[in-house]
Amino acid sequence: MPARLILLIRWMALLVLVVAIALIIARWRLPSASTKKERAERSTLDILKALWTCWRQRRREAREHVLDLAALKRKRVLLVGTEDKYMRAVRWKLEALGCTIDRARTGTQALSRVREQKPDVVIVDALLPDISALDFYELYQDKNTPIAFVGVSTQYRNEFSKLGPRVVCADNEVEPDRLVGQLGRILRLTSGDTHNTRRVHRAAL
Repeated sequence: MPARLILLIRWMALLVLVVAIALIIARWRLPSASTKKERAERSTLDILKALWTCWRQRRREAREHVLDLAALKRKRVLLVGTEDKYMRAVRWKLEALGCTIDRARTGTQALSRVREQKPDVVIVDALLPDISALDFYELYQDKNTPIAFVGVSTQYRNEFSKLGPRVVCADNEVEPDRLVGQLGRILRLTSGDTHNTRRVHRAAL
């Protein structure tokens, strides 16, 4: 009898060992429900953090865009070139900001008006009827005034990008609101307006 009891205990111990090994392997290969839950919670938290970061970035960009447009309010703007559909949309946007709009159909007329009227911003069609846009910029005396060239082809994009920080180069795919905002940002950053600078700093926090 004692021999049978000892044998039974040995078999039970072996069975317990086998079950323990099986449980260890199962836990290693198949994560428990609590582990899956932790991963799901961590994944949800990461998504919420990403959404919060994206929302803050969009909010900051929207605030800065408002400041950019505000910098152009009631400014004098010279539009150069024929008024196509895109330039008409730009003019409507500027008029909505209360800007004074001057027009010039050719580059020669525009250079004369720049000297006479001293606009705050100049927007030029890259395909002028009399001179090239690059020649226009070479003859353009007031390099401190922001200037935008619209309708620049891809092959000339690099040349225009080297003209300086006050030059905006855009094709007709750029939204007029964005183009106007870029010019307003140049005015805002070069005006030395400390009030706007503080507001931009708070928006970036």
